Amino acid sequence: MKSSFATAQKLERAFDLPVIGSISLTVSDAARVIEQKRLKQFAGACTGLVAMFVVLVAIEIIAVGTIA
Repeated sequence: MKSSFATAQKLERAFDLPVIGSISLTVSDAARVIEQKRLKQFAGACTGLVAMFVVLVAIEIIAVGTIA
């Protein structure tokens, strides 16, 4: 069984009981700042991986070009 339901209707169908109300996710300002910081770190890491890929492909092209 899942620990959460996307909508109140899905919860109602799963347990065959009426749902009086539901609580949505609330995110504090501090949590939002941390999430944005982590997203920027992830984007930086992805950019670094792409840059490293480009550098390695360029090195490979230059190495093959000097051999042939």
